[in-house]
Amino acid sequence: MDGSRKFKASVSPQTSRLVDTKEQCGAMCFRVKAGKTQILLVTSRETKRWVIPKGWLIPGKTAADSAVIEAFEEAGVQGRLFSKSVGGYTYSKSVHRAKSLTCLVRVYPLEVKTLLAKFPERHQRKRKWFAAKRAAAMVKAPGLAKLILRFDPQGLND
Repeated sequence: MDGSRKFKASVSPQTSRLVDTKEQCGAMCFRVKAGKTQILLVTSRETKRWVIPKGWLIPGKTAADSAVIEAFEEAGVQGRLFSKSVGGYTYSKSVHRAKSLTCLVRVYPLEVKTLLAKFPERHQRKRKWFAAKRAAAMVKAPGLAKLILRFDPQGLND
Protein backbone atom coordinates (compact mmCIF):
# COMPACT_ATOMS: atom_id res chain seq x y z
CA MET A 1 0.00 0.00 0.00
CA ASP A 2 1.44 3.39 -0.99
CA GLY A 3 -0.61 5.61 1.34
CA SER A 4 -2.76 7.00 -1.51
CA ARG A 5 -6.43 7.28 -0.73
CA LYS A 6 -9.47 9.15 -1.95
CA PHE A 7 -10.86 11.58 0.63
CA LYS A 8 -13.45 14.28 0.43
CA ALA A 9 -11.12 17.08 1.36
CA SER A 10 -11.47 20.81 1.39
CA VAL A 11 -8.60 21.90 -0.84
CA SER A 12 -9.40 25.60 -0.85
CA PRO A 13 -11.99 27.84 0.76
CA GLN A 14 -13.93 27.90 -2.53
CA THR A 15 -13.96 24.24 -3.51
CA SER A 16 -14.48 20.79 -2.10
CA ARG A 17 -13.87 17.77 -4.33
CA LEU A 18 -12.50 14.26 -4.45
CA VAL A 19 -8.74 14.39 -4.75
CA ASP A 20 -5.95 11.85 -4.68
CA THR A 21 -4.20 12.44 -1.38
CA LYS A 22 -1.42 11.06 0.76
CA GLU A 23 -2.33 10.57 4.39
CA GLN A 24 -0.25 12.03 7.20
CA CYS A 25 -0.65 12.34 10.95
CA GLY A 26 0.01 15.31 13.18
CA ALA A 27 0.10 16.15 16.87
CA MET A 28 -1.76 19.09 18.41
CA CYS A 29 0.75 19.60 21.21
CA PHE A 30 -0.89 21.64 23.94
CA ARG A 31 -0.71 22.73 27.55
CA VAL A 32 -3.01 24.74 29.77
CA LYS A 33 -1.26 27.50 31.68
CA ALA A 34 -3.14 29.88 33.99
CA GLY A 35 -6.39 28.59 32.50
CA LYS A 36 -5.35 29.42 28.91
CA THR A 37 -4.64 26.86 26.18
CA GLN A 38 -1.25 27.14 24.51
CA ILE A 39 -0.24 25.33 21.32
CA LEU A 40 3.33 24.27 20.56
CA LEU A 41 4.37 24.96 16.97
CA VAL A 42 7.59 24.01 15.21
CA THR A 43 9.18 25.41 12.08
CA SER A 44 9.21 23.27 8.96
CA ARG A 45 12.66 22.23 7.78
CA GLU A 46 12.33 23.53 4.22
CA THR A 47 10.25 26.73 4.38
CA LYS A 48 10.69 27.58 8.09
CA ARG A 49 6.92 28.17 8.38
CA TRP A 50 5.20 27.47 11.68
CA VAL A 51 3.42 24.09 11.65
CA ILE A 52 2.40 21.33 14.05
CA PRO A 53 4.63 18.25 14.25
CA LYS A 54 3.46 15.94 11.47
CA GLY A 55 4.65 13.26 9.12
CA TRP A 56 3.96 10.08 7.22
CA LEU A 57 2.22 7.13 8.85
CA ILE A 58 4.70 4.64 10.24
CA PRO A 59 4.12 1.04 9.04
CA GLY A 60 2.83 -1.13 11.87
CA LYS A 61 1.78 1.88 13.99
CA THR A 62 -1.60 3.54 14.36
CA ALA A 63 -1.96 7.10 13.07
CA ALA A 64 -2.15 8.35 16.68
CA ASP A 65 1.02 6.49 17.68
CA SER A 66 2.77 7.78 14.55
CA ALA A 67 1.79 11.34 15.58
CA VAL A 68 3.40 10.86 19.01
CA ILE A 69 6.63 9.71 17.37
CA GLU A 70 6.61 12.74 15.04
CA ALA A 71 6.04 15.05 18.04
CA PHE A 72 9.06 13.56 19.81
CA GLU A 73 11.31 13.72 16.73
CA GLU A 74 10.32 17.23 15.61
CA ALA A 75 9.53 18.99 18.90
CA GLY A 76 11.08 16.90 21.67
CA VAL A 77 7.81 16.45 23.54
CA GLN A 78 6.51 13.70 25.75
CA GLY A 79 3.03 13.62 27.18
CA ARG A 80 -0.46 12.19 27.20
CA LEU A 81 -1.92 11.15 23.85
CA PHE A 82 -5.64 11.28 23.16
CA SER A 83 -6.28 8.63 20.52
CA LYS A 84 -9.37 10.27 18.99
CA SER A 85 -8.54 12.67 16.16
CA VAL A 86 -9.72 16.26 16.58
CA GLY A 87 -10.05 16.53 12.81
CA GLY A 88 -7.98 16.90 9.72
CA TYR A 89 -6.80 19.45 7.21
CA THR A 90 -5.22 19.44 3.78
CA TYR A 91 -2.16 21.20 2.48
CA SER A 92 -0.06 21.12 -0.65
CA LYS A 93 3.41 19.66 -0.14
CA SER A 94 6.13 20.53 -2.64
CA VAL A 95 7.90 17.34 -3.69
CA HIS A 96 9.89 18.65 -6.64
CA ARG A 97 10.43 22.11 -8.10
CA ALA A 98 7.33 22.04 -10.29
CA LYS A 99 5.34 19.33 -8.54
CA SER A 100 3.20 19.22 -5.42
CA LEU A 101 1.19 16.64 -3.59
CA THR A 102 -2.05 17.08 -1.64
CA CYS A 103 -1.72 15.72 1.90
CA LEU A 104 -4.51 15.05 4.38
CA VAL A 105 -3.27 15.37 7.96
CA ARG A 106 -5.26 13.68 10.75
CA VAL A 107 -4.55 15.54 13.98
CA TYR A 108 -4.34 13.95 17.43
CA PRO A 109 -4.18 15.91 20.70
CA LEU A 110 -1.07 15.46 22.82
CA GLU A 111 -0.95 17.10 26.25
CA VAL A 112 2.69 18.01 26.74
CA LYS A 113 4.15 16.93 30.08
CA THR A 114 7.87 17.21 29.21
CA LEU A 115 9.89 19.33 26.76
CA LEU A 116 13.21 17.61 26.13
CA ALA A 117 16.39 19.60 25.44
CA LYS A 118 17.75 16.84 23.20
CA PHE A 119 15.62 15.41 20.39
CA PRO A 120 16.39 14.19 16.85
CA GLU A 121 15.53 17.37 14.88
CA ARG A 122 16.60 20.00 17.44
CA HIS A 123 19.19 21.50 15.08
CA GLN A 124 16.75 21.69 12.15
CA ARG A 125 13.70 23.30 13.76
CA LYS A 126 12.61 25.94 16.23
CA ARG A 127 9.74 25.33 18.63
CA LYS A 128 7.61 27.88 20.45
CA TRP A 129 4.48 28.05 22.58
CA PHE A 130 1.68 30.31 21.33
CA ALA A 131 -1.71 31.29 22.67
CA ALA A 132 -4.26 29.40 20.55
CA LYS A 133 -5.46 32.50 18.67
CA ARG A 134 -1.88 33.54 17.87
CA ALA A 135 -0.95 29.97 16.82
CA ALA A 136 -3.88 29.96 14.39
CA ALA A 137 -2.62 33.23 12.89
CA MET A 138 0.94 31.86 12.55
CA VAL A 139 0.11 28.76 10.47
CA LYS A 140 -0.38 28.97 6.72
CA ALA A 141 -2.90 26.13 6.19
CA PRO A 142 -6.43 27.55 6.70
CA GLY A 143 -7.77 24.15 7.76
CA LEU A 144 -5.13 23.87 10.48
CA ALA A 145 -5.90 27.39 11.69
CA LYS A 146 -9.57 26.42 12.04
CA LEU A 147 -8.66 23.25 13.96
CA ILE A 148 -6.52 25.28 16.36
CA LEU A 149 -9.27 27.85 16.94
CA ARG A 150 -11.86 25.10 17.56
CA PHE A 151 -9.59 23.05 19.79
CA ASP A 152 -10.87 22.73 23.37
CA PRO A 153 -8.92 20.49 25.75
CA GLN A 154 -11.91 20.50 28.13
CA GLY A 155 -13.80 18.32 25.64
CA LEU A 156 -11.12 15.63 25.41
CA ASN A 157 -11.59 12.17 26.84
CA ASP A 158 -10.07 8.81 26.12
